[in-house]
Amino acid sequence: MKTVNNRRHLYLIYAMSIFFVLHYVFPVYIISTFLSEYLSEGLVGVVYTAASILTIFGFILASRGVRRLGNFWTTLILVLIEVATLIALVIFRDFVIVIPAIIVHLILATVIGYNIDLFIEAYSIDSETGGIRGTNLTLNNMAWVVGPIIAGFLLTNSDYWKIFLAALVMLVPMLALLITRFRKFDDPPYARVRFFNSLRHVWGNPNVRNVFCANFMLQVFFAWMTIYTPLYLHEHIGLPFSEIGVIFTIMLSAYILLEYPLGKLADSTYGEVEFMTGGFLLIAVTTVLLSVFTLSSALWWAAALFATRIGASMVEVMSETYFFKKIDSSGAGDLSIFRMTRPLGYIIAPALASGFLSFFDMRYLFVFIGCMALFGIYFALQLKDTR
Repeated sequence: MKTVNNRRHLYLIYAMSIFFVLHYVFPVYIISTFLSEYLSEGLVGVVYTAASILTIFGFILASRGVRRLGNFWTTLILVLIEVATLIALVIFRDFVIVIPAIIVHLILATVIGYNIDLFIEAYSIDSETGGIRGTNLTLNNMAWVVGPIIAGFLLTNSDYWKIFLAALVMLVPMLALLITRFRKFDDPPYARVRFFNSLRHVWGNPNVRNVFCANFMLQVFFAWMTIYTPLYLHEHIGLPFSEIGVIFTIMLSAYILLEYPLGKLADSTYGEVEFMTGGFLLIAVTTVLLSVFTLSSALWWAAALFATRIGASMVEVMSETYFFKKIDSSGAGDLSIFRMTRPLGYIIAPALASGFLSFFDMRYLFVFIGCMALFGIYFALQLKDTR
């Protein structure tokens, strides 16, 4: 009976997560070009870096909020702040409002994801972790697939407010599910989260440390590709956003096709190390090859970027599965540290890219990204398989 109840709650969390991801995906690939109307290309990365540094503090505050207020109230407060932020982005165009609002949006998009993770972990069973995480990632990636193409067609004549309004609308059903279904959420006994203690705990466990580092390398890859690929395709290759939206939709379909079956295989047949290692190698090779392509063919770019995401999907689902097999629902501190890989990636990636772009053309950034992905192989090979 408990298993049936858990599954019912998981389905509701999946639905809530889909709406949240849609709200994030609509603007995610247009933010860098939106910011370029206010800032130079070099300073666009600075905004992401500032948001990422503040996100780390956001995780610390959210972890404390979860322990004191519970996950429901913490999530509700954060979502309501995000609603106010998006309203500001819909209404205002002043630099002094837009830049802070974008920073707050980027912070909350990551931190609220941590709260959703806590809901999922509370209803998860270790023997089904791969399937549960694979299902959640697959459903979320469906949102990632449809989001860019919708945003591409909504964005006409630089009407960025339409994108932020669409993101705002997606938060309405999420809030409805959260309030009606999880108001009486029974929080597990979260361990007291002390940032440096949690960091020492993660770093003191070799397997958790290495999956943290592997996931960090993946997040650096994601940060580079999210910030600079739209800029490169639009400003340097000359593709319109309507075509870029289609390209990203095809690119992101790799996650839908692969992550769920890979998660099930990680539970039943294979360990995570082989897939993770192969994924990093594929990321490296396919990303380096992007520097060779200068054709303005949407189909060609869709195929090339799809190839990079085959490797990324392998690494993502395996790192998620491996990590969540190593913690339980009380591990809010370990989870907050693990989720910090994303803002850390957005701190390191723009900083390295800004230095690189001072000396080289943007297309060679793909060579640099691909070579950096090779470091992930080292961390993957240090892991002890769960099977």
